[in-house]
Amino acid sequence: MFLEEVCNEDGSEVCTQERGRCTPSEIDFCNNHLKIHVTEGRSRAAKEMIVIQSPRLQLSQFQISDAEEVFACITPAITRFMRWEPPSWSEYMARCEERLQTPNPNTLSMVIRRRAGNECLGMTGLEDCDRPSPELGLWIKESAHGQGFGGEVVAALAGWAHKNLGKESFIYPVAMQNTASRRIAEGFQGEIIGHRTNPKYESVVYRIPWKA
Repeated sequence: MFLEEVCNEDGSEVCTQERGRCTPSEIDFCNNHLKIHVTEGRSRAAKEMIVIQSPRLQLSQFQISDAEEVFACITPAITRFMRWEPPSWSEYMARCEERLQTPNPNTLSMVIRRRAGNECLGMTGLEDCDRPSPELGLWIKESAHGQGFGGEVVAALAGWAHKNLGKESFIYPVAMQNTASRRIAEGFQGEIIGHRTNPKYESVVYRIPWKA
């Protein structure tokens, strides 16, 4: 939860609605050497349960059962380059429950986990999925920084959105001083298209192009 802007030292962040049980149909495809796995519910009305796999990571839609592990990853160092500060447990749960009860159909919130061991690493997601260029963000916990996970998350999520939603570019805001996250955007040929200001810091806004 609490996906606002790309994060910390590695790049990264979002939330939706708790999914019911479903009988999955599985669709596998390859995009830029990433295996992306989508699990669908029995009906559209029950929503889709989306799971995206990259070589080391799995991204799965946030459920309330993920809340405790995600909350444990939030530290002052993580929120240094976020618009929000570390919440209390009660504040965090209230925010999660509110978003789950009134989900935004144009927002996709996903938990980042290691495929090996299922360790929770942080959050990622898309906002404004009804627009030509959705906003992509993520955050990754301190102990997992410096391992290239930020770039792997962006590649997996952008690849999925290109394949399934037809998106050809993404908006990626990042604090001006967050050089690690800026390198992620620039590594995907991102170009600066604007700036944003909030009480904590100045941001640059990248547009990242995406093609299969």
